[in-house]
Amino acid sequence: MKKGTGDFIFELDEKKYSRIVAYLYNPNNYPGIHETDNAIKLVDGVAQIEKNVCFPWQEIEINGKHIFLPWSYIKDEEFETLE
Repeated sequence: MKKGTGDFIFELDEKKYSRIVAYLYNPNNYPGIHETDNAIKLVDGVAQIEKNVCFPWQEIEINGKHIFLPWSYIKDEEFETLE
């Protein structure tokens, strides 16, 4: 994944990500949030994503590789409660 044009997302460490190789997990080729009409809906003052898009994401690191996993691939039933 290479840095594109434009600003980095708020609180994203530009220095860190300009020095590492990172991977984007997106086998279904979900579009970016900016490429989708009405992807976000306000419900009781809280923004909710209504369509499968490539943002927001969760960053994970496995064996030194940084992987960005869009939340659209993570479903509530895939979580388990840890005590």
